[in-house]
Amino acid sequence: MAHVLIELDGTEAPAQGAPYLETAAAIIRDNFPRSFLAHRLGRWARVYFDPAAMTLTPAQREVLRHLLNGRSVRDIAARTNRSVATVGQHVKRIHQAFDTHSVGQLFRECNRRGIGVPAWDGESGAWPPFGWAERGL
Repeated sequence: MAHVLIELDGTEAPAQGAPYLETAAAIIRDNFPRSFLAHRLGRWARVYFDPAAMTLTPAQREVLRHLLNGRSVRDIAARTNRSVATVGQHVKRIHQAFDTHSVGQLFRECNRRGIGVPAWDGESGAWPPFGWAERGL
């Protein structure tokens, strides 16, 4: 069941408000903490225990995941079927939660806290995601 939810979350543009990854992570955390599925969640699982990340809504955590994967606000808006303004508000709230002012600072803070993209969600699985080193962040 949790594996199906993870795969659904990986598809393009899931239905607005469909908390596939949130549900899967809760199932895995509670029932299969040492499983292959927990390994696939990887550093992303920390987002469900981190005090700052726990203050975020599921939609804000979804935006955080996309930011950590190197996506722009416009790209996130298109992928999540939200307006650019809404995603911008989510980004603002994420920065408040982590006490950061730029995406580069957010990357560093998440890395310090052990938060990263799920193993299936990154281009190469490396930290930071592909492209950010070239941007000097």
